[in-house]
Amino acid sequence: MAVRGPRLTITQILAWADAHHRRTGRWPSAGAGRIAGAGITWAAVESALARGHRGLPGGSSLSKVLDTYRRRPTRPRHRLTRKKILEWADEHCERTGRWPSARSGRVPAAPGERWDRIEAALQRGHRGLRGATSLARLLVAHRNKALNTNRPPCSPREILSLADRHFRRTGRWPTRMSGRVVGAPGETWLAIDKAMKRSGAEVRGFSSLAHLLTECRGTRSARYLPRLTIKQILEWADRHHRRTGRWPVHKSGPVPATAGETWANIDAALRVGNRGLRGDSSLATLLSRYRRVHHHLQKRPRLTIKQILEWADRHHRRRGSWPAKDSGAIYGSDGETWIRIEGALLCGRRGLPGGTTLVYLLAKHRGRPYRRKATDLTIKQILQWAEAHHRRTGNWPTQSSGPVRGVAGERWGNIQSALYKGSRALPGDSSLARLLDKHFGT
Repeated sequence: MAVRGPRLTITQILAWADAHHRRTGRWPSAGAGRIAGAGITWAAVESALARGHRGLPGGSSLSKVLDTYRRRPTRPRHRLTRKKILEWADEHCERTGRWPSARSGRVPAAPGERWDRIEAALQRGHRGLRGATSLARLLVAHRNKALNTNRPPCSPREILSLADRHFRRTGRWPTRMSGRVVGAPGETWLAIDKAMKRSGAEVRGFSSLAHLLTECRGTRSARYLPRLTIKQILEWADRHHRRTGRWPVHKSGPVPATAGETWANIDAALRVGNRGLRGDSSLATLLSRYRRVHHHLQKRPRLTIKQILEWADRHHRRRGSWPAKDSGAIYGSDGETWIRIEGALLCGRRGLPGGTTLVYLLAKHRGRPYRRKATDLTIKQILQWAEAHHRRTGNWPTQSSGPVRGVAGERWGNIQSALYKGSRALPGDSSLARLLDKHFGT
């Protein structure tokens, strides 16, 4: 499968690398993230160099290119000894109060060294070491560090105390991916969760951190969701009907006064048969059987221009942009979507006069710019805009460069699309990168 994207050249890659080096003092690597002002990542450049994509010959790498054209000094990996590693570990313990692990980052006492590289050398036998060991085993053998591998780090009461402290500090209950545990030096939530899974009997039957918090703190977990009953679902449906005048459907959103329940989750549980339900049913089937409700006979409520504009204002406050017909569900409504509003406005349904659209309505009542048709483009105009962009930023524009400065409503992504599709009076079968390469040799 062909890899799409602007063509790359060694000259352009070296220019980006020089800019990175001037800005950070280091040459880039594949893990250096996004290239400033280029709309591409160093990982993508590394992949293109290796596989020969995007106009490159292939069989190379970012490291080889920098070594060849910039004579980047390669830092030799010095030999390691256990004595030296233990000295660095003692310094780390004196400075932080904890013994180092593979996740402890850089070694301040040895510039250029990292604990994860030391861990890899100990395991694989690199850099003068024998191998088949680890940093933890080395500290156990020579510094009497306790190696907690099978014992849970603390009791359920202590775990809950730490979880309560995490919730008070962050406003969220911890998960196994919440990182370090505040109040327990050297401990992580991932280690606690793994220890509970290895020896659940020692924590009174709680098989994981999520299980403990679900049972004792009422949190929601995909694996430990609370059981549902038909009686409870019908009570929620009756409450929804009294409040809104309509029976709920699977798109009716959250269920008020519940711990994170939604009508979509309830409908899924009725269909699949989990959370204490039999399955092979649905929310519509349940209401049809017990409340004699037939959703296909329910009439959608009447709409007014005032109500539509209120929903549009709310959408604009939340997202910073006006809604379109493909903007999805309407926040704060009872299952309404913008595509239904567009159809009702156009066809004159649900109390509306018809013959209009959402775009025209917002242009008339909210002053939203209303462009009937995109203006034609010329190659000369695009090249002038590109030169102005380069003079201002020092980089040539890409499809990810955002709006064209000084041109209302124009974006580089739209120009890229027009060049590729041949719309807006352009010949087509081209791209912004090819155009700039042809005329400016980028």
